[in-house]
Amino acid sequence: MAARIPGVELVPQSTDADGRQGIAIAFTQGSSRHEWVFDKDTYTYLGQREVLVKEEDGLKPGTVVGQTTVVERAVTDAKKELPDGKRL
Repeated sequence: MAARIPGVELVPQSTDADGRQGIAIAFTQGSSRHEWVFDKDTYTYLGQREVLVKEEDGLKPGTVVGQTTVVERAVTDAKKELPDGKRL
């Protein structure tokens, strides 16, 4: 569905910062494509990455210039509670 939004495209093969393969939805802004990466089977959000689509500051198109990844998820019983029972 999200790939039907004007300006958003489906990227059939993408990789998160942890090296996990997935699919992504992406949009291009300026010289970068911003990708939200999801697991191919479960559609679980894995992370995001920013990839150059045009040369910028001597960096070539295809260069990953930013990324994040989700390495752990947990449910807690209260706001500001961490999974190990500690509080923020």
